[in-house]
Amino acid sequence: MIELPGVEVTRDFLCWEKAIASCPFLDPVTPNELSFYMDYLESGMQSDKNWFYNWQDYDTYRHAENCPEAIPAWYRYYDSKFGTDYLMMLPDKKGEEEKLYIREWRKQNSSSQEAELHEEELLTGPGPNLYVNYETLDFFISTFESRNLKDYFLAAELKPEDATNDAELQDALRILSRAGKNVTLPKAADWREAIITGAAQYKTSRIMANLPFVYDEYLFRLKNGIAQRPTDEDQTYQEYVAFTTLYRHQVSEGKKIADQK
Repeated sequence: MIELPGVEVTRDFLCWEKAIASCPFLDPVTPNELSFYMDYLESGMQSDKNWFYNWQDYDTYRHAENCPEAIPAWYRYYDSKFGTDYLMMLPDKKGEEEKLYIREWRKQNSSSQEAELHEEELLTGPGPNLYVNYETLDFFISTFESRNLKDYFLAAELKPEDATNDAELQDALRILSRAGKNVTLPKAADWREAIITGAAQYKTSRIMANLPFVYDEYLFRLKNGIAQRPTDEDQTYQEYVAFTTLYRHQVSEGKKIADQK
């Protein structure tokens, strides 16, 4: 069994995804890796989907054989070059083991009076009102609920195709309006497609132009022991850690119960 620092349960991988710059078991990005990613951007395989945020959703990707678009384009490109797609066929032994322990913990605690909530608390909750964050809600459901419930949740969150296309168009117009110069649009059968594709190509070109400078700063900070720049993921990381702490406790207690049988 491979042991990694900072990883006790499978959900820890999702936490480190949100704090990737400080992940203790990843080596620094190499020039060859940067060059390979630049090749990916040039390949045309890149898919700029804002709803891709859960890069470690191993369970979903393992069951996406009939829907390859559900797997991030970067993963598919990497697999096509290194032949690593077979790794998705490997069994999730650790995950299945944790699910067993979680079930044991629930059996032990489902009838506990301490776990019961009064009707008023069930409706209003004992704490302050919380905002709804789709990403955090998805993480919570994936961590503590069944596969079927997660499928229902994802189905309920699907948006009509027209709404999705309109959102992509608005994003494309926003990108082009901030370009500060005229951007030549590619030929397309539909003007919306031309705008969306043109904006994506322009965005990719700007990323490629700036990546070397970002990488230089990254290396400078590493060399001088300076923390990497904070990101929008910091708040999400704290929320993930809170849920994972609870998950880790349930797995640990469930293991004790299973070992006693």
